[in-house]
Amino acid sequence: MRFLTCLYTLTLPTILMGCLVFMGCQHTNTANPSPPTTTPITLATWGNTAEITQLKQQLALFHQQHPGTHVTLRHIPENYLQKLHILAAAKRLPDVFLINSYHLPMFAQHGLVQDLSTFTNGHTLANTYYPTALQALSFKTNTNPNALGALPRDVSNVVMHINTTLLDTLHIPHPPRQWTMADFNATAQAICQSQRQVALPKKVYGVSFYKQPALFWLPWVWNHGGELLADNGQFALHQPNGVAGLARYLNFHTGDCPIAPRKNQIGQATPTQWFMQQRLAMMVSGRWVTPLLRQHATFTWDVWPMPRQNPTTPSITGVDATGYALAASSTQPTAGWQLIQFLTRQDAIKAVTQSGLVVPARPDVANSDAFLAPGQPPAHSAVFLDTLAHGHPTPHHPNWGAFEKHLTHTLAPYWHTTNPVSTAQLAATLSPLANTTQHKGAP
Repeated sequence: MRFLTCLYTLTLPTILMGCLVFMGCQHTNTANPSPPTTTPITLATWGNTAEITQLKQQLALFHQQHPGTHVTLRHIPENYLQKLHILAAAKRLPDVFLINSYHLPMFAQHGLVQDLSTFTNGHTLANTYYPTALQALSFKTNTNPNALGALPRDVSNVVMHINTTLLDTLHIPHPPRQWTMADFNATAQAICQSQRQVALPKKVYGVSFYKQPALFWLPWVWNHGGELLADNGQFALHQPNGVAGLARYLNFHTGDCPIAPRKNQIGQATPTQWFMQQRLAMMVSGRWVTPLLRQHATFTWDVWPMPRQNPTTPSITGVDATGYALAASSTQPTAGWQLIQFLTRQDAIKAVTQSGLVVPARPDVANSDAFLAPGQPPAHSAVFLDTLAHGHPTPHHPNWGAFEKHLTHTLAPYWHTTNPVSTAQLAATLSPLANTTQHKGAP
């Protein structure tokens, strides 16, 4: 999920022009060129310094165990997706590359990735990786409705982060671990109301408020029985249940005692920054904020599952995944598959997990101390895992970027309004989107 800053759409002239620039100045780790007697393959990834250091250690082990293959690492820390497009247009896509389930459909639609299920010899992967991760990284072909575009490394979902120190200061009880929407509303309203009795240095709001990406507000849609896209990829948010859930979210910052800040109040700050500054008591976010909070938070915090609609129905959140894909243009598919298997084996994913940055895609790592990290916050890391059982792969299709931007623009009148959002008015705003082909098409 942290990989959402990429450009969604590129025109062909832009890509071809970029090829001339990027191919002439790209930086690659070629200090040790491939010996002529080995099979050379390339690996592309994003990542911070710590991630790349850990990956290089894994590649050193790979070279020891596979002396006949040499991997050249292409670290692309910025504009990753754009540069993959450029490499694809120049027919120089790396043999193996890291990809997120948001962007995989675009590559799959253009035939740029191989179906990895053809390498598994009929063996099921569901016992090794979370099924929702495999589903998120799957796509449809003419011959295989469950083609696998990448082997999962990690999964992403959202949970509720709560500043328990702030709740204690405001004399607000911690919500039940299996809380409902009613419990959430009561806690958020109590945060707003209690400040009339307890003086704080600055006004505190109950919860974060993101308008994009959709994964932050989709739990309210799903837990009201709605959908953003139907199974066939057709727009469905305008249906009554979807409208009710989205209206509930949009009304967070309306009324006499709003539980979420508006854009003109939060300014250029992010909800994560406000949570760190103790301006938000609760924040919807993912595992990717854990290293930051562990290092810099000056208060006690923990995670809760997203609130459920009623006590008997589990909460639903989106699940996206990141994994290693094999380029269809690779001339060394066997070596590429060996590398992908190596980088998604138990020890490799455990090494990535220990940073606290990701939820591992392998249950054998997720249920170990490498992820649960006893003695480190959050105390209830298992919440990330519990929600996977009922998670929905985050909806996406080849035009996902354009679709999400258009949807955000369509909802523009509601993101900052101080007036309660009417479900009838919201339905009328969304209904025209169901008749535009721009927002149709399953992966």
